[in-house]
Amino acid sequence: MSAMKISGGSLEIHNVTFADAGEYECRVKSTVSEITTKTTLVVDGPPGPPDVIGKEVDRYNGRKGAAINDGLTPYCTYEFRVQAGNELGLGLPSLPSPRYRTLSDKPYKAPDNIGGGGGKIGDLIITWKPLTTEEQNGPGIYYKIFWRLKEGPDNEFQTKVLKDRGNIGAEVVRISFDYYYRQYEVKVQAANEEGYGPESNITIIYSAEDMPQVAPQLVSARSFNSTAVNVSWTAIDQTREKVRGKLIGHRLKYWKKDNKEEDAVYYLSRSTRPWSLIVGLQPDTYYFVKVMAYNSAGEGPESERYLEKTYRKAPQKPPSSVNVFGIDPSTVRVVWRYVQPSSEEEPLQGYKIRVWEVDQDMSTANDTIIERGSTLEAYVTNLSPGKTYHLRVLAFSNGGDGRMSSPAFTFQMGDAQEFRSSSNALLPSSLAVVSLIFFYERLLLMNLAVYLAAQFDVTNTKLYTSVLSM
Repeated sequence: MSAMKISGGSLEIHNVTFADAGEYECRVKSTVSEITTKTTLVVDGPPGPPDVIGKEVDRYNGRKGAAINDGLTPYCTYEFRVQAGNELGLGLPSLPSPRYRTLSDKPYKAPDNIGGGGGKIGDLIITWKPLTTEEQNGPGIYYKIFWRLKEGPDNEFQTKVLKDRGNIGAEVVRISFDYYYRQYEVKVQAANEEGYGPESNITIIYSAEDMPQVAPQLVSARSFNSTAVNVSWTAIDQTREKVRGKLIGHRLKYWKKDNKEEDAVYYLSRSTRPWSLIVGLQPDTYYFVKVMAYNSAGEGPESERYLEKTYRKAPQKPPSSVNVFGIDPSTVRVVWRYVQPSSEEEPLQGYKIRVWEVDQDMSTANDTIIERGSTLEAYVTNLSPGKTYHLRVLAFSNGGDGRMSSPAFTFQMGDAQEFRSSSNALLPSSLAVVSLIFFYERLLLMNLAVYLAAQFDVTNTKLYTSVLSM
């Protein structure tokens, strides 16, 4: 809405509209006379909205028209609005026109994402992305497919018109069983009642696979531990004639010696490597094993069976009386008691000392391995000064790792820099002092390991320790 304001002998009109146009009079009065003057205000602006749905008044009304040749899609419904303009700008748009449908035309676009493959032997599956409604350009959409052997004697494409199938995205072509897993060149063309659109680019796909015709050879198995066996075989020659497709992996079949083969369990190895580990077996038990190759069509013939026995159990008792003694800021000495295996367990091969930082998971632990025949102690080196560690000890054998000592032994290494400063000031050069603080359950153990060289005067020594609060 416009606003009028008289100020300083002038009239100001703000937010002028076409309604403010007209004649304005200014009158000045005094005691003896008056003066009057008039002026006409003309308001110019953008034109109003055109009338695209009104009736023609007479032959002089100046009706205008325009042809839109670009940007419209065939066989689509549109409505239009018009704006008039002049040097002052564009006016308001008109009301929407009645709806109009453009004429249909043949498709302008070839189907995308041409692919295929898979299915059962004798199938050539061709797939594509169907055209959207806006891309079809007319009624009666359908497709035409082309295919030929990539390296065949006949270079001509075979074709199939799918006129009664509508707007589908796949078709299965039946081919001879002899053409399993062969490369084919394929393309797709869209069509409607107005005619055929452009053909897609050529894409290479494979026909369906057949099941492998070769069995793995020289199968053998070796016990890995008390609950697993490692099965190996000669790698299969991955030719088209033998594998009849792409080798995906191997299927292992195993059962106990005293059971029937019908009770066998299957393990699927999704790897082309010529070995696999079967886990979850029972200790000290004989198993038969067979191996088969497989591809997307299924598995091939079975290999000869192989008999193997798992090891006896791993150590069932943990080491006891585990103690840790400091040697220097990066080394500790660990001692424990011997683990006596039972008759159901494999003979011991040694021990493992497992150490990891307290703020890390045990999966990050480092193992120090002590072979059988060594004394029941070992040194763990390369620890970080000032760091706190967990430590557990376990026995191991061919049956696997045994139970770990429990609870974990927790200890903290001394600070090397502080120790070096203290020892240099207070001790002769022939003295090495190590300070460690250990936490074992709720008990604080302090161990000072002091190595004294010859001619050391104890009265001239002050030991340095680093004490931590519990």
